[in-house]
Amino acid sequence: MYPKIFTLNFQTSSNIIKYDGIIQVSMLIVKRLFPPIILIGLVFVVWWKTLNQTLWGDGFYFFDSGSLGLLKNNNWLHSNAYNIGSRVIHEMLIPIFKDNMSLYFLLQIVLLACLTVLIYYLVLKMTSDKLIAFSSDVIFISNYGTVFEMMAEGQLNRFLDRVPNFLFSILAAIFLVQFIKSKRIINLIFSYIAFTIGVFFGHYATFFLSFFIFYPIIFLFNSKNKIRSIFMGVLIAISFVAVNFVITHNSDQKSDYFSVLLDPSQKIIEKTFYQMTPLVISIDTPKLLAKYWPGKPLDYPQIPIVRVLTFFIVTLTGIGGYLIYKQDKNLFKLYLVCIL
Repeated sequence: MYPKIFTLNFQTSSNIIKYDGIIQVSMLIVKRLFPPIILIGLVFVVWWKTLNQTLWGDGFYFFDSGSLGLLKNNNWLHSNAYNIGSRVIHEMLIPIFKDNMSLYFLLQIVLLACLTVLIYYLVLKMTSDKLIAFSSDVIFISNYGTVFEMMAEGQLNRFLDRVPNFLFSILAAIFLVQFIKSKRIINLIFSYIAFTIGVFFGHYATFFLSFFIFYPIIFLFNSKNKIRSIFMGVLIAISFVAVNFVITHNSDQKSDYFSVLLDPSQKIIEKTFYQMTPLVISIDTPKLLAKYWPGKPLDYPQIPIVRVLTFFIVTLTGIGGYLIYKQDKNLFKLYLVCIL
């Protein structure tokens, strides 16, 4: 039998240790969740005004009764349809939200917040740098050039055609990065599953295909075992391309991307510029500079200006890549993936 004073002190010490452990765990959770919480708050701060927006243009497309009935007749539940996910979401929400436009736009903000959080964790997984992950997301949230049309112009159908499927694409990218780091095959399987779901329910998810091609090839490369590492990277890349092709090769909405690249009427300098420009400067820059160009004003496509700007962009990209390479070779690999 222990003295009462000893028993009391022992119980008090145990309680202190227990509460101290709870506090430490709570602080760790708060520390890890603080950046995503701030980012979600920024999404609402930037885009809350859209709650007073209304639909316009083809934003009303799925509100036509002729476009509904998907779940009854299954006419659109096949891989050739480029926006199955969007149709299913409309089918489910319209009877609930009815004509309350604020609810539809609130859904947009919530989905964008989810996408923002996933992008944060993807960049964090790739760089292990919270500052880079956080700042990348802040730029994404406030980038009106890429988000404004879907978020603030009342194009609900365009938003739902894309963003819900992007969630699966980003999730697939997270699993792919985790696989390359851990070499656990289960992560690669989850990546294939998430990518397949994303592309099947919305063909716009193929926007991320280049990441699934170049990331495994570049990051699996090992100078000590070149042939094997290159083979593994290419094999994984081809697998994603095959999944994408099987689902989308008969898509009812074809992209004209490659037809533009192969168009002989456009010079290679134009093609290069209009592919790289959105990464660095506004695509309307040639039009703006044409007003002040020496000599007479230049008409579209303003080739002399395009040549100068292309040289500037390529030079800036090269200098940036060199500086990143000197500082961190792994970060340079990621930079190379993004450029490609």
